[in-house]
Amino acid sequence: MPLHKVKANAKPKSRPKVKAKAKGNSKPKYTRKKPHYVKKIKIRKARAKAKDPVHAKIVGNTEFIILRDHVIQRIRISDSQTIKQLAGTKTKAPQYIVFRAIEAVKLLFKGRAFVEIHDFVIHQSWHRDWVYAALITKPNTNHPIIVFANVNDGIMYLIRPFGKDPGQIGLDELERMLDSKFKDMINRAEYYALYLAFQESIRQRKRELIYNDRHSLLKCSNIQACLKKQRELTKKRAISSVERERELKKWNDYYEKKSIRFMEKYFKLLDDREYNEALMFLKGGNVHNSKYFGKQRLDTFYNNTKNIIGHLQIFIDLYQFVYKLTDRFQHS
Repeated sequence: MPLHKVKANAKPKSRPKVKAKAKGNSKPKYTRKKPHYVKKIKIRKARAKAKDPVHAKIVGNTEFIILRDHVIQRIRISDSQTIKQLAGTKTKAPQYIVFRAIEAVKLLFKGRAFVEIHDFVIHQSWHRDWVYAALITKPNTNHPIIVFANVNDGIMYLIRPFGKDPGQIGLDELERMLDSKFKDMINRAEYYALYLAFQESIRQRKRELIYNDRHSLLKCSNIQACLKKQRELTKKRAISSVERERELKKWNDYYEKKSIRFMEKYFKLLDDREYNEALMFLKGGNVHNSKYFGKQRLDTFYNNTKNIIGHLQIFIDLYQFVYKLTDRFQHS
């Protein structure tokens, strides 16, 4: 600064205060102001906590962040525009995120067989600003990919499909993420998306159990007693082919209706959260005091027990996840 601009009575800048000299030969210590960025970090954290208490709890929790980032893929679509602006209107936002999700999935899971997307489902949302959709793949129809976004933001999220194939996530990872110690670190939008992932999987699996020729529980070829009756009628030579066909149809209809009753009972137990009884109805056991010991159960009613029973048993885990997520969503 030029000297002519210095005021005559201006006082020189004060030097840092010196603490009183300690006893002994120790040197005097100067007090230092905290760096400016420390104050800024504190302000930023305080603002984040006031604006989003869930986000504030996540900061610094490395274990949860690693789990969440592996389960929920965060994809920024635009820095300057929102989903609503990119879609043109708010009503077109669900279709827009499906379109962008298909592109993202092809890049994220390049070369993986299970990401051949052949259908999608737009799901009803819990909030007017959030949109949700499920991408259905073929093969691996039972492993949907959930995409969701806030229409007022430029970020889209993908829930990775659960399963054992490369790129999928195991149920054990989801179970660790949903541990009670992390329950306050997941927001309502994420809880709802995870709920849809399991609900959509249940819906697709039920369809498979009816319409897939290989796994259909309504087909005579998958029902032990129906197969036995079919073999008996085939061996009978005293009846005409027309009568044989009529008898076969009669028994097919009988066991199809019985299979439907069995399935209704099984899923009713799951709806009522009677998981232990559902497991006993499914596989029974060697315990003599078991309710279904020595009685007809799902594992004795259906043929190809190992394959079919495996497809049925997974429903117990899926229903448990659905109800846990429902409770968490309601209390979040």
